[in-house]
Amino acid sequence: MTAAAAIAPVAALAQQDPLDSTGGRVALVIVALLVLAGAFVAGVLAFTGRWRSWYSGSWQANYKPLAAPWFAGALLLVAAVVGLDFLLDPAPPLAMALGVVLAMVGIVLTAIYAIHPPRRMLPKWIRTFDDDPLSPEARPRLAVDETLSRWKSGWQQGSLRKWLLVGFLGLALPGGLVYLGRPLWWYATGTPTTATVEDCGADQGSRNTVCWGDWALPDGVKGHGTIAGAGEGDVGKTLEVRASETHAATFTFRLVYPPVIIVLLFAGGGYLVHRERVSKRKKAAGARAAGTGPGPGPDPSS
Repeated sequence: MTAAAAIAPVAALAQQDPLDSTGGRVALVIVALLVLAGAFVAGVLAFTGRWRSWYSGSWQANYKPLAAPWFAGALLLVAAVVGLDFLLDPAPPLAMALGVVLAMVGIVLTAIYAIHPPRRMLPKWIRTFDDDPLSPEARPRLAVDETLSRWKSGWQQGSLRKWLLVGFLGLALPGGLVYLGRPLWWYATGTPTTATVEDCGADQGSRNTVCWGDWALPDGVKGHGTIAGAGEGDVGKTLEVRASETHAATFTFRLVYPPVIIVLLFAGGGYLVHRERVSKRKKAAGARAAGTGPGPGPDPSS
């Protein structure tokens, strides 16, 4: 046996990516879920008052820990949906739909508790206090308004960072939405037909699984190319798709939740901008009412 033949198996093992194995993928998913589960448990303990040290300091500006379990729970559900889809390729549609809906509910509750939670939604251990730390009298300004004021002050001191952030978000979010929304566009504009999934594999330069196959359009034109939404479990199967000559798409929840996340980021950013403008108008109106703000100028006729 030559030296080259002896070291060939070792070289092959060295070049093999351990994450390509199912065991490596399972380990990564389990670790991620355990971390998020720990954050969820910590948030629940804070919400129930077990860890009251989270609430030290000024109550009117420090009630955001109430949102911790809902935010951690939403992240946990998103991770579970993505991990399940990654492992089963694809995951059952009912499980994916349930996970996405519950994650959206968690995000909505996170916003409610982080911005202005109604008294009836506060934990019992807070409602029983004589001096309610979350009463309207104790919080003349919302925590989100305080945060936005600090962000605005910091941006004014560093305009370069501001424009870099604005430029990044202005390019990254629309670009991500276009990239992730392409399969939905293929599905919306394609012609209904059936396609046979020929094979699946990792796209060049990435770990994304891409499936391809053959189909025939109603006018007799044969098509071959990428089948968006298909997974390794669909190899050899015939799927209902919408297709053109070069690409096809089958409707699955893996086509929906990435664009939904981008849209939620857009909506969250828009809401923060709206809150900042509302806060500015209220402060200006209050200053004018108190006589400390800029009022109407002198009457030129007097």
